[in-house]
Amino acid sequence: KVSWKLLADRVDGLARGLHPRGIRRGDRVAVLITPGADLIAVVYACWRLGATVVVTDAGLGVRGIHRALRGAAPQHIVAIPKAMALVRALALPGRRIATSELSAIARSHALGVLPPPPSAEDEAVVVFTSGSTGPAKGVAYPHRQVQATRDLLRRHSAITDADALVAAFAPWAVLGPALGIASSIPDMDVTSPRTLRATALADAVRVVDGTLMWASPAAFDSVLRSADQLTDEQMASFSTLRLVLGAGAPVAAALLHGMARLCP
Repeated sequence: KVSWKLLADRVDGLARGLHPRGIRRGDRVAVLITPGADLIAVVYACWRLGATVVVTDAGLGVRGIHRALRGAAPQHIVAIPKAMALVRALALPGRRIATSELSAIARSHALGVLPPPPSAEDEAVVVFTSGSTGPAKGVAYPHRQVQATRDLLRRHSAITDADALVAAFAPWAVLGPALGIASSIPDMDVTSPRTLRATALADAVRVVDGTLMWASPAAFDSVLRSADQLTDEQMASFSTLRLVLGAGAPVAAALLHGMARLCP
């Protein structure tokens, strides 16, 4: 578990440490990190510095990732070891920072001076289309649009401080802190939705008493196929969910009915 204070301290420490490493306002930073605490902290640290986060989906494949990152032209790359090996193999440009360095970076400049926060019009993130209808295309969003999306989701789903998010869909991994609510990420490979099992989803719901859950239809299908492995206690954990959203592809009626039975 990561407390709000620990997250805030980690983001602040990373921002103070990454700034002397050359990350500046307006720079683009490719973040090749699996969803989790490190990803969230790095994204928010980059945003605090006014840098743009460049996000690519492993589902694009090696060629797609290569094309996407070449097009985005990041000045920096922060990556897990597996992704760093790919970065080296593809000879991608940009200063490279391994996730194994993050703790030392966060400690190295505890008293460093931070620049002013970014403005609403500064670029916040570059994301890419799925590539299903041609080469993946990069879309840049300023902070203003990210904030507007967050606020729209909060109003539309009537999200309050009492809610907690279960992010089983990769794009939502950093959404919980933006909404100011607790969140959890199930034990799965978020780049491969069919790796989500019902037991892992139940545990993720239970750890935060989840009320909101986002997943892909492929993940729903895998959850329903493995639901017979649930204990009575795990089944009961789904009772806290009030909103289950399927996104990323069409949702078959059978999946809707199945999830409605699982999460009444």
